[in-house]
Amino acid sequence: MSGNSLGGCVALRAAQRESLPIAGVVPVAPAGLDMARWLVLVEREPILRTLLAVPTPLPEAVVRHVVARAYQALAFARPGQIEPAIVDAFASHHRDRATVKRYLETGRRLLPELNHEN
Repeated sequence: MSGNSLGGCVALRAAQRESLPIAGVVPVAPAGLDMARWLVLVEREPILRTLLAVPTPLPEAVVRHVVARAYQALAFARPGQIEPAIVDAFASHHRDRATVKRYLETGRRLLPELNHEN
């Protein structure tokens, strides 16, 4: 069984179940293993908090720029050395504030499952 990102975490969790006929697991950059800490950091990021608090609609380019800056600041030790295409690829999934909010809400809903030991 293999999986990328959250799929990698699912693969690891499935492998814990002895009742499943899984011969091996290949988690590729499994997400969610330390999700609680990451979610707190993301939700506390000042630029992201400002984005979510603005009461007026914002252009997609602004939302992506804010998400890109927060991503660079939180995910990399040397944010200025990251290829712009990598940051752009991540930010491209965040078209508007509603999408950003939905991703954060999904993360919060997944926390109990990700933190569950069995």
